[in-house]
Amino acid sequence: MKIKTKLLLNFLLIAIIILIAGVLGIIQTNLLYSVSRDVGIKNGPLADASMEIKLTATTAHLWFEEIITGAEEKEIIEKVWLLLDESIWYVDAMFYGGQNAEGIFYPVDDQLIEAKLLNIKASIEEFIRMAQLRFNNNFGQKKLQDQVLDDKFDKLFDKFIIETDEVEEILHSKMAQDAEIMLTTAKTSKIILIVATILGFLIAIIAAFYITHNIMEQIGDEPAKIAIITKQVAAGDLNIKFKTGVTTGIYADIQIMVQNFNNVIADIVQISQGFADGKLNIVSQAKYKGDFTQIKNSLENASSNLQLVIKDIVQVSQGLADGSKNVVAKADYQGDFIQIKTALEAAANKLSEAMEQNTIQNWLKTGQTELSKKISGEQEVIDLAKNICNFLTTYLEAQIGAFYVVEEEIKIKLIASYAYNQRKGLPSEFQLGEGLVGQAVLEKQKILVTDVPKDYISIQSGIGEAVPRNILVMPFMYENSVKGAIELGSFHEFTPTQLELLEQVMPNIGITMNTAESRTKMQALLQGGNNS
Repeated sequence: MKIKTKLLLNFLLIAIIILIAGVLGIIQTNLLYSVSRDVGIKNGPLADASMEIKLTATTAHLWFEEIITGAEEKEIIEKVWLLLDESIWYVDAMFYGGQNAEGIFYPVDDQLIEAKLLNIKASIEEFIRMAQLRFNNNFGQKKLQDQVLDDKFDKLFDKFIIETDEVEEILHSKMAQDAEIMLTTAKTSKIILIVATILGFLIAIIAAFYITHNIMEQIGDEPAKIAIITKQVAAGDLNIKFKTGVTTGIYADIQIMVQNFNNVIADIVQISQGFADGKLNIVSQAKYKGDFTQIKNSLENASSNLQLVIKDIVQVSQGLADGSKNVVAKADYQGDFIQIKTALEAAANKLSEAMEQNTIQNWLKTGQTELSKKISGEQEVIDLAKNICNFLTTYLEAQIGAFYVVEEEIKIKLIASYAYNQRKGLPSEFQLGEGLVGQAVLEKQKILVTDVPKDYISIQSGIGEAVPRNILVMPFMYENSVKGAIELGSFHEFTPTQLELLEQVMPNIGITMNTAESRTKMQALLQGGNNS
């Protein structure tokens, strides 16, 4: 076989090994991307679905109580059933998968969560059955013990809300576990790169020995001893005893060559073994001469590059595992390593986007849920207004708040406030179109002022007072009729997310205030009838 052919075969073998290493690296990169995709596309929406179960069920519970107390018409019960059916839909979407306007929900792959979902669905169905029984008992012919039904009804509601919280907690735990898998995948990629480097160096050395042997054979006219020695070298046996006293000629050159090979191979072996053991700071011990210095330089460059890349992979993976939002690859990736950098940056971006969206949605849904708790039950109008005003002011990180209700359709009266301090005799009552409050009620639109006059209102504390720089007036309505308005003052600008939360909760506030007012009027009528 010609030397040219053998050279081509050896280089082809090296190319195949490099290709295999590249394919394995791409596979690991795809796995890293797949895990990050699960965090952002699969588990994240499932956590959202569990929040939707609680939100729809809580809203249905609130409406149902208003129907039972007479604050709402009993025909509204159809909306309650629809909300409860929507809760069951989200349970089925988590169990079997589904799609709606909120997004795509992939089926959960966890036996513990599946078992809890079955319990939640059963609890909701029992909750619906109990609600129907209460409804029939209240509006139909049956007359059961109201208190017994109420207690069972409330216990069922608390039961599946707690179970849904447990499912949501498990999903968040799974997202953290997926991040740990991403870190393990990055470490596996490191091992693949080390092994591929070692194999490449070993094959290069073996190929050098093999080519040298073939060249010596084809030159011809050499002593038999040299032929034997070169065959041993070609076979990888460098444990050769040379004759002493020979200092010149091809024999002496071969002797020096073998000694150099032994030194180089021993050094490569100790460096490669260090790579295999995960030690990348191995220092060359042999004295490389001539072209062998290229091997030394290559080993040192490979060690340095691998250290930088692996250190960067570890810091990026650790950042992803810790849930950091701004993880950036810092090393100078070259060649095929650029694919790793691209994959890591893509994973970091996806995770950051998913976490940011989850944070916003969790904040919005938590605000709705907490507010629903504050306004649930039978409360007087003043107490209800105080609870709403206090909660929204603190949750939106505002510094001052005021709660107004519309009386006699033309007069707007302040009935509750948070850290409110009037200045210059500012009124606590307004007519339609008068001031920011009156204008917002008249237009049925929110008004946002970002440059508040210094003498408008002030925020006082034990050490001084200051004027808020931003004022927001948000009216709330019931069936297209304005029931009142909430005024908030803050040192900072209101964010789009904060404004979105207010837009979402205003309808519920309108319903709740209308219910409380209706209940107060009904009680007044009943007392008047009894007095007469």
